[in-house]
This record gives sequence, structure tokens and C-alpha cells, in this order.
Amino acid sequence: MSTQFEKGNPGKPKGAKNKVTTEIREKFDQLLQSVTAEQMAADLLALKPAERLNLIMGLAEYITPKLARTQMQFDNQAILNPVFKINVIHSKDGFTAPPLANSEKDVVL
Repeated sequence: MSTQFEKGNPGKPKGAKNKVTTEIREKFDQLLQSVTAEQMAADLLALKPAERLNLIMGLAEYITPKLARTQMQFDNQAILNPVFKINVIHSKDGFTAPPLANSEKDVVL
């Protein structure tokens, strides 16, 4: 038996589904259907914070689109790593503190 296609045999039709992949996807779908949203939330909260963050970041790739890197132009010079300075002002009463005399922006938390 030859491992090459015989003349005139086009091979697998374009768009044909792989049987093993189809079976694995069906089993995975059954697994997801068998777990409630409450159980998923409980399992997620049972993870350590770092593990939880890694899982969420890994799943986010399949849910939200990745954003392209942007490049800023200033006086015809590219800025690849812009630096922003933020002054954090802690306010006991929750009101915004008056801005500083310079041009920096203040952020009240």
C-alpha cells in the first residue's frame, strides 16, 4: 500500500471536519454543559489570586480582541514607551483636592 495519493485522488475535501477533533469538541461541550455557573464561580474563587488572574487572562484571549500596539508621535519623533506621571492624593473626606500649581494632573483615589 502506497502512502502517496494515487493519480486522480484529490484527497480530503476542503472544509471536511476531522473526526477526532469533532469528538473532542463534543466531549468538551458536554463537560461545560454539566457544570453550573455557580460551581464555576466557586471553583474560580477557590484558586489562589495569582492562579485566578492567570486563568482569567488566558480566557480573555478568546473573548476579547487583542489590541494592536500604538505608537505616539511628538515633534516628528516616535515615542515607543511614553511615561505618564500621576500624583495620587488621598483625601479623607472624599472631595477632590485643589490642583497643584504645575501642569501635572492629579488623581484622587
